[in-house]
Amino acid sequence: ILIVDANHDDLSEEDFSNIIQKEKPDILGISVLTNEYGQAGDIAAKIAKTAYPEVKTIMGGVHVTTSDPEELLKNSFLDFLIMGEGEYTFPKLCAYILEGGELPEKGIAYRRNSVVVNTGRADFIFDLDKLPYPAYHKFDMMKYAMKTQREDVGRPREFPYARIVTSRGCPFNCCFCEIGNIAGKKPRLRSVEHILEEIELLIKNYGIKSLIFDDDNFLIDTQRAKDLFKAMIKKGYNLKWNAPALAVYKLDEEMIKLMKESGCQFVDI
Repeated sequence: ILIVDANHDDLSEEDFSNIIQKEKPDILGISVLTNEYGQAGDIAAKIAKTAYPEVKTIMGGVHVTTSDPEELLKNSFLDFLIMGEGEYTFPKLCAYILEGGELPEKGIAYRRNSVVVNTGRADFIFDLDKLPYPAYHKFDMMKYAMKTQREDVGRPREFPYARIVTSRGCPFNCCFCEIGNIAGKKPRLRSVEHILEEIELLIKNYGIKSLIFDDDNFLIDTQRAKDLFKAMIKKGYNLKWNAPALAVYKLDEEMIKLMKESGCQFVDI
């Protein structure tokens, strides 16, 4: 598996085409994380198919999950869409492409005899602890950990840093937010023990000094949050951390005290 981050590495369309021609991949997975950049996914698929027509192109992410599959598959350079969370759907689809057998029953869309087949969105994954940690070893982590994309008030306070997600979903109905449609209304939470293991992996392998908790609503379960902060204090991680999304009505005096003692530098409410 090769991960290409054309945005971070400032690759041109020609650069990307050259990578495809060199690697000749069986499958290209394209992740489009917001509708505003949907065109980038279409361009990537076109470049890949032009450079190496045998490649199977699969697009997923927020853009696919919140868009009309019929409209997206008008792009003839796209073979499959993955709608919803892809951790289980994507490997099954890869196995089908590489080995034959059965297509995933849910979570994909594709063309059959020029007609779009839409199996519906994949089910939400409720036991997040069963998912493996991100394959950090597949990245040049220091390329990401030693600088921030932009200088703003929510930037990491020390380098190297990492971003982690400890939950998915949010039950509230803020008028400006789409997360209910993307990640669902029912929060799904990783256990404190599972989170701590990932933090320790990041400290041990990459020497991180700060964290960004990238949850949709970090304090959604107040007891879990307090237990996490207490454990971070007890273990003496001495990490500085930020959280770009939390609700003010989940704060109380004890929570704020524990947040500060565990290394909180900034929150976005």
